[in-house]
Order: sequence, then C-alpha cells, then structure tokens
Amino acid sequence: MIPGVYAFSYFFASVFFALLGLQSLPKNRPFLFILHALFGSLSFRRITDVTTQPAHASMIGMFFCVWIAHMSYVLCLSGSNQHPSIPDWDWHRAYKMCWNVRWVGTAHEAPSNTGKPRTATAPPNEKPSPGTQPPTKRPLFLLTRLLSILTIYTLNLLYEHTLLTLLPPFQPLDFAPSKHTFLRRLPTVSPRETTLRALLVLNFIWTSWAVISAYHHALSVFFVGVGLDAPHEWPTLYGSPWEMYSVRRFWGRFWHRSTFRTYMGYGNAVAGGMLGLRRGTVGHRLCVEFVVFLVSGVTHALTTRTLGYRAGYWEDVGWFCGNFVAILVETAFQALVRRVFGETGDRVRKGVGAVWLFLFFFWSLPKTQFPKVYHGVV
Repeated sequence: MIPGVYAFSYFFASVFFALLGLQSLPKNRPFLFILHALFGSLSFRRITDVTTQPAHASMIGMFFCVWIAHMSYVLCLSGSNQHPSIPDWDWHRAYKMCWNVRWVGTAHEAPSNTGKPRTATAPPNEKPSPGTQPPTKRPLFLLTRLLSILTIYTLNLLYEHTLLTLLPPFQPLDFAPSKHTFLRRLPTVSPRETTLRALLVLNFIWTSWAVISAYHHALSVFFVGVGLDAPHEWPTLYGSPWEMYSVRRFWGRFWHRSTFRTYMGYGNAVAGGMLGLRRGTVGHRLCVEFVVFLVSGVTHALTTRTLGYRAGYWEDVGWFCGNFVAILVETAFQALVRRVFGETGDRVRKGVGAVWLFLFFFWSLPKTQFPKVYHGVV
C-alpha cells in the first residue's frame, strides 16, 4: 500500500466536513465539526506514515492541532458575525474561511507582529485609496517567495553542516535526567553541557522559524500560483528577530500569530463564560493569557505523544505554562525598575531583556526537550 494513503484519505474527509459545516445552518455546525474533528484526528494519528523526520512531522502535527482548534472556534464558538457570510454552497468562500486561521481580510483579523493594525491592501484591479497600499503583483510575489524558500534551504544546509563539522557528537547521557537541572548543579556543570544548552536555544528558534516559514512560503506559492488566493492573503508569519528582548515580546512580536484568535477565543470563553470575569479586568486578562499558554502546551504535548516519544509531553505543558509565569515575573520586575530608577535607555532595556530571554530559555528548554531525546534513544 502507498505510504500515507490512510492519512491523506482521513485528511480529505476532514476537509470535506469542514467545508460542509461552514456552509450549513448554525444548528448543524457542531455535529459537522465532530465529524471534521474525528477524521482530522485519525489523520493526525498517522503523521508518521507521511514522514518520520522529527521537525517536519512535528510541524505537520501542529498544523492539524491548530486547524482543528480553528474550526472548533469558527463552527462552535465565534458565531456567524466574525467571518463574512457565505452564500449557499459557495465552496470557494468556504475554502477561504476553512484555512484562514489568522482571519486575514476580516474584521476579526489577528494583529500583526508589530502590534499595530495591518496596513490595508487594495483589492486587485482597484485604485489604492488613502491608507491602503497597492497590491503585490502575482509574479513578483511568487518570485519573492521562491527566492525566500531557496535562501532558507541554503542557510539551513550551512547551519547543519556547521554544527556537524564543529561539534563533537552528543551521547545519550548528555540528555540524561540528571542533566535536566542546571542551577542546582552549577559548580559541577561542564563546558560541554553549557554549549549543548546554548545550542538548544538556537536550534529551537532557528529550526521552528525555518521549517514553518518554508512550508508557509511553499503553500503560498502553490495557492497563489493556481489562482485560488491573492498575494495579500498570505502575509508573512513571523515578526522581526530584533523584537526578541522579553518573553512577552518573543511570543507577541516575533512568533507567528496563527493561533491568536482561536486560543484567545478559548480564553475568553473560560474567563467570561465559565468564570464570569468581567472584560477589561486584570483577572480576565490573566485568565485569557494563561489559557492561551495552557492550550499551546496541550497541543504540543499531543503532537509529542503522537510522534511516538515515550516522554516529554507533560513537560511540554509545563514549559508553556512556565512561559506564562515568566511573563508575570518580567512584567512585575519591569514595573519595579521603572518605579525605582525611572525609564531606562532603549539600548539598555533591549540588551538586558534579550539576555533575560536567552537565560530563561537556556534554563527551561532542556526540561522539555532532553526527555524526548533521552527516551527516544535509550
């Protein structure tokens, strides 16, 4: 049998029920979502039939988690007032809503990575009005994205070659449970351990950015190239790396916003619907942010488990919740510094913040990544 035939069959069935649900009456949508989620989950469980390469399998697994979560929000939580209405049996409009996890082009669009509203883009064949920018021409968009894919691929080859050339091979014991802690073993920590932890931070950021960006660009080339989408419907995913000078800015300004609306929707449902917290209060905001990180941890844990790792899934949940705690700590510390010393210089603030972000990842990432490597090879 052709590898992945079941995975793709379940996937296309999941797509069919998602498109059907988007064009159905609101009362029928929860039932159709269940069918969509059922077949999507069956396909999700067959990720390793498609690829066993960890970075790519993990990316595909997260795609399923984000997509199913997005559809649950669209069909069951958001109501019909967020996305534009769909005429009966308009499959193309349904397709637009099905994959639009960032709600691009709608009143509910996720904020850009700059924290400012996205610059509106004039529709093709229309003269740009004040406040809009002219649409990107399709050939230029395709050429730019293809060159970007080639650049990412080349840089990744150089990155992997450099690591293999300059570094000695790591052994399973380098990831043993005794190595998960750092501060408590500080007097006995070796330079090899310190190097491994530093490389883990670099690898986490680079590999995530490179793999997800390359897939995103490749999909944009396909869907824009065949005419299903316009260039302005595929804005870039990530923000500037210069925004990485706090844990909050790492997730809010640099990282992709693919889950922003969905997970915020979950958070609002818990904070307002279940707990009765009033919007705009500190309690409501903290509850929403905690739910966002908790759901992120759960989706990563599900992917880790599905890929066959014997450990690391609970650590995924703990690590994302730990990021929420780190944001609370850094926010309180920043407020204290402003009260005692006043406003600090921009360079000092960004420099200290970048060091803090690196040290936090340096300390915390091995707690979630080392168990996967160790139990995967022992």
